[in-house]
Formats: sequence, structure tokens, C-alpha cells
Amino acid sequence: SSALLLTLDKPLEGAAAVAILAPEPLELDVSTAPATAAWAAQWLSRQGVPAVLAAAPTAGLIKVVNEGAEPMSVGADRALSLAGAKGVMAIAALRGAVPPASYGRQWPLPVEALTTDLLTHTFRGSSRWSLRYKLADLPDGSAPGNLSLSLRTSLLQEANQWTLRVLLNGSLIHSANYPGAGDTISLDVPLPPALQGLTNEIVVTLVDNTPNQGICRAGPEAAAQLLPESRLDASPAPADDKQALVKALATAASVAIPPESGAGLPAAEFLTGMLDLILPLDTETTFAAAEGSTTIEVVNGERLHSLISAGSSEGARNAFLVVPSSRARPDGIAVLRLAQTGSPPASMDIGPNALLVTW
Repeated sequence: SSALLLTLDKPLEGAAAVAILAPEPLELDVSTAPATAAWAAQWLSRQGVPAVLAAAPTAGLIKVVNEGAEPMSVGADRALSLAGAKGVMAIAALRGAVPPASYGRQWPLPVEALTTDLLTHTFRGSSRWSLRYKLADLPDGSAPGNLSLSLRTSLLQEANQWTLRVLLNGSLIHSANYPGAGDTISLDVPLPPALQGLTNEIVVTLVDNTPNQGICRAGPEAAAQLLPESRLDASPAPADDKQALVKALATAASVAIPPESGAGLPAAEFLTGMLDLILPLDTETTFAAAEGSTTIEVVNGERLHSLISAGSSEGARNAFLVVPSSRARPDGIAVLRLAQTGSPPASMDIGPNALLVTW
């Protein structure tokens, strides 16, 4: 085996050295600032810096606090501390964090923002391409409404045909045959809002229908390429509550997460999982209660009713509840717009934790 060894002329010291040498996944302590740690874990992981939540006395924990004199510091126990979002961003820069390629893009969104699989496929039988996207990672939080698809194909012999299938989250949304005598297949495929979730996958499958030339003799190889001019086009407006929620968070001036939200490891892990699904990476996030701003909070049933009742007495507010639900398709997450009367659906059991988003 081979390895690359770096020898330094002097020891690495200070917070930056500890941050660089910390093993992955980074273990973030939820004890002091659970909301900040929960946000940090998903924010780092989505940018290629694996991070998880843990609680003392786990060895090697990185402390997360809401405020500090420096973004990163090292205590007498050699434990690294990150102060708020600035500390998280500092360690992200040292660890080479890179956001998904969809960030910094505009609509229409080229497929190169969703996949690097743009070279020619050589195959017998069939080949496929996968386009994965999260609504929160798309420009301005908008959902796509159409796939403009272009494939360059090799020429098939005689009157043989291509079969093209497109699936959205496992549901067939297009299937048709195309002549094998052409060198390009171009079409628009509408993406039904009802089949989209917070996380999505489009699978394009191209089948060469050329028959084998005998039991022991396969047909010739075919070739096809997903062309970079393929793109996703934005929907004109949110079509359901999931899309409306993500759009609101993407366009908010800032989002506040109360510092006590997510207290305890189970609640913090729940908060991390939900933020991973709904909160764009570039949305400014603060960790203090802020009146009148967009707020995200982990709640249980009792807390949910008291919060919504208080909100109703102060005037109508937009309120969305985000809960895991085995009946919600395609991603197992239900997003419910709460009535202005302050009552969630009577039949709804939100379980030990739910996410309440208000503005």
C-alpha cells in the first residue's frame, strides 16, 4: 500500500490545528447550545464535512457555544470550542467544505448542477442516469416543474428503436419509443408536484431494443450521453405546503432558532434531521428568540398548542408543522399548514417531537 506523509518543521498549535486534525465525523456537543449544534451538524455534513451530535462524557467532543471572544478557541482541556455560526463557518473553511453545485445557480438549472455523469455511456441493453435534488438546495427554494431532457445516442441498426423511461421518486412519468436512426432524443417531461417531496430523484433509463443475434452472440454495443444542455425549469409558484415552506425559508431575510430548542440529544438529532430537509444552506440563521421573524422550533404536543394559542391572540401568523409520517409520500415527511385558529388536525399525533415554523 501507499500513503502520503506530511512532515512539519514545527508542531501545529492553536484552535486551527485542533480543528484540522479532528477526526471525522466531527462530534458536536449538544450540552451548552443544542440549537446551534443541531444546525451546525447538518450544515457541515451537507457540505462534505461529516458531523454528528453527541453528549458528554463522549471523548473528543467539540464544544458548541452561542457566543465567544473568538470564532474558535481551545480550552485548558485541549477541547475545541466553536462560537456560534462564525465558529462553524471557520472550521468549515479549514476542512474544505463545499456546498452542492446547485448553489450560486439560477433558473433554468443545468443538469451539471445535479450530476457529474455527463460522459458517454457504452452499454448493451440499457443505461441510466440519476438526478438527485433537495428542494432546499435549489435556487430561491423553488421546485422544478419540468425536465428539459436531451440525449445524444448512437445509431441503431435497421429499424430498431430506443425506449426511454423517466421515473420521479419511483413513479413512472414518461415512457415512449424513439427511432434508432436519429442521433438525438430531446423532449420536455413535466414533473408533477404531487410526486415531489423535500428530497427527490429523477431516473432516466434508455433501453436499446436491438435483439441479440443468437443465444451465444450478444448484439452490438450502444452508446448514449446525457447532454449538458439538459435542464430543470422552475415551477411558476409553490404547488403545495412543502414547496411553500421551503420557498419561504429560502427567501426569508433571516431565520431564528430559539437557543433552547432541541435541548437533549434526541430532540437535537430530530432538529438536525428536519433542518437538513427544509433549510437552505445560505439562509442566514440566528440562535435567539426574535419577535416577528421567521422562527423554527422543536415542540411537543403541549408546547405546540400553547405556542399557537399565543400566536393567535397576537394576530394571525403563518404556521407550518413538520412531522415524520409513514403515510406521507414520497419522503415520509408531512408538512401541514396550521389553521389560523391555532388548532392542528384533531386526528394528528405528532409524536415526541415536531418542528413548528412560524412567521
